[in-house]
Amino acid sequence: DNDTNKLKAILRKPEMENIDLIIGPTDEPQLKIAAYFAKKREIPLFSPITVVQKLGTNNPFFFNLNPSDQMQAKDFLRYFKANHPGEKLLIVRDGKRYDLAFGNALVQECIAQKINYQAVPFSKFLKWDDYIGNGKAVIVHTTLDKNNLTYSVNGLLGKGDRITLVGPEKWLEFSDIDYNQWSKVNISFITTNKASIAMVSSSAMLSQYRSMYKDDPSTYAYMGYDQLLFACESLDAFGKYFPLFITDKSVSYSNTDFHLVKTASCFQNRFLQVFKFEELAVLPVTNY
Repeated sequence: DNDTNKLKAILRKPEMENIDLIIGPTDEPQLKIAAYFAKKREIPLFSPITVVQKLGTNNPFFFNLNPSDQMQAKDFLRYFKANHPGEKLLIVRDGKRYDLAFGNALVQECIAQKINYQAVPFSKFLKWDDYIGNGKAVIVHTTLDKNNLTYSVNGLLGKGDRITLVGPEKWLEFSDIDYNQWSKVNISFITTNKASIAMVSSSAMLSQYRSMYKDDPSTYAYMGYDQLLFACESLDAFGKYFPLFITDKSVSYSNTDFHLVKTASCFQNRFLQVFKFEELAVLPVTNY
């Protein structure tokens, strides 16, 4: 529960002292309370759909199932080095929410790995040739604004195979988009789940959800279901010792991949998905 008073009431119940696993909450203030409770009693805590980076101290009982911005940045750079060796890396920054989260993490990781990059302040009238030059470039764009993205796409038309434009999966939610233009700038998407591509299991879940709730499922509905299956299957197989068996191993469900690694503060999922937009279809990139 993300209500602090309700959470404390739940944690005060006597049966909470002997449980095997806690799933949730998701908001940082409540998560810190639950993590302290779990660590003191050595109870594994799964945090679905959250990207809390640190909980104050080393907590080997906290498992963050949604990859943090830092984990996403590391995986993106792994993709970049495998698929675009020798190309420029441009990071277009608009100073907004996604930029301050993933954009900052990407810059920090570039510095840590000594990868050359150029930060480009967003403008509707960027002179792209001044940044791209005559070679090839990967452009990571941090905008979540449809109009700002459209300005950039229009400015990059004509660059052909020399550029790859990379951005968040939120772009797929934009309406009234000229997808033919997207194909011309080699757009790729960064995401932490696979619900955006055509999958039999995703289509079945979508149909069932619409039938039951008369609405479309959210990202939480997609990933939360996978994470619950992941937690229950691990718990059923290994009881309270299951953390020993899932660490640094890859597990996949219909829309989500898990690969939990130990970080300085907890265990975090390291998976990131990259998709390319090609011939009006969103296709997974797997060679990295």
